[in-house]
Amino acid sequence: MSAEEIFTIAIGGKTYVYPIISSEIRPGAYADLLLINPDHPQMVPNYNTVSNIVYSCGEEAIDTVVCNGEVLMQNRQIPDETTVIAEAKRCSAGLLAKIGRD
Repeated sequence: MSAEEIFTIAIGGKTYVYPIISSEIRPGAYADLLLINPDHPQMVPNYNTVSNIVYSCGEEAIDTVVCNGEVLMQNRQIPDETTVIAEAKRCSAGLLAKIGRD
């Protein structure tokens, strides 16, 4: 598969993979997006942005995350990160207890 094909699938362009996801930008559509820092070392040199994203870009290059219209991370900062981590630990402990692995 080419980088373009992988990228298209990743953003929901192939609706047979994730039928409820659309790559449309319109009122009522899911508002999920990532802002990637084009100056991050993983994105340099930038001969082909799609190839860089597919083959080189890691979480370190992601600057901002928006999920369902809500900003979850901005400027690499997660608001109230300690609460998010505490809640994740609480949930994982509950799941482990349910399967008898506490």
